[in-house]
Amino acid sequence: MTNFRNFDLNLLLVLDGVLREGTLSNAAKALNVSQPTISSSLAKLREILQDELFVRSGNGMQPTPRALALKEPISTGAGGGEGGDT
Repeated sequence: MTNFRNFDLNLLLVLDGVLREGTLSNAAKALNVSQPTISSSLAKLREILQDELFVRSGNGMQPTPRALALKEPISTGAGGGEGGDT
């Protein structure tokens, strides 16, 4: 079982960024961090969640089913969800 007591919530922002942008480089630009920072954060998330989260493809990074399952909850929690201005 994963202990989330010391979980870095910034890792979820990185996951959200890669899901939205499709490449590590674009996510790094959008989050105003370096590409190695994105890679390091994804490595941590992969270890914590025991999933690859993304696989390389000709069009960037394709999310795994686990990453896709996290997309909506993370996007909503990160302020990217629809209808947040009510």
